[in-house]
Amino acid sequence: MRSAVEFHDSTIFAIRIEGTFIRISIDAYVHRWDRADGRWKGTGWIQPIEIVLANTSNEGQPECPVDLVGGEVRAGQITHKNLVPLPFDSSGAATLRLELATGKLLDFNGRSLVIEPSGDGRYVEDLPDNFRPSDVG
Repeated sequence: MRSAVEFHDSTIFAIRIEGTFIRISIDAYVHRWDRADGRWKGTGWIQPIEIVLANTSNEGQPECPVDLVGGEVRAGQITHKNLVPLPFDSSGAATLRLELATGKLLDFNGRSLVIEPSGDGRYVEDLPDNFRPSDVG
């Protein structure tokens, strides 16, 4: 199975500063792609995830909960716009940009970025084939 977080249709529930770490709790819209009978089938889920950045800086925190309309992760030479593999782990310099439904942008820069599930997902819908990422051809 291949999974990816879609920032659009996700909701930030908490942003916590823990020493030199920032922990962001999100109820994320997650794409899951499974291969069955020689075909890929995609489903959409709502799943709690945690994003943890080390040695980070940011420009303030919004009131939570707050809906997301987009976002991106940059780690090294790779940029993931709106869809980020789940789980995701980068030990080098990383940037996280989250676009809030309020119109505000949250930018985080740090060293090491981890995105991982923090609970079970709940099924929402089947995904159309044209949502299938190119790497699950």
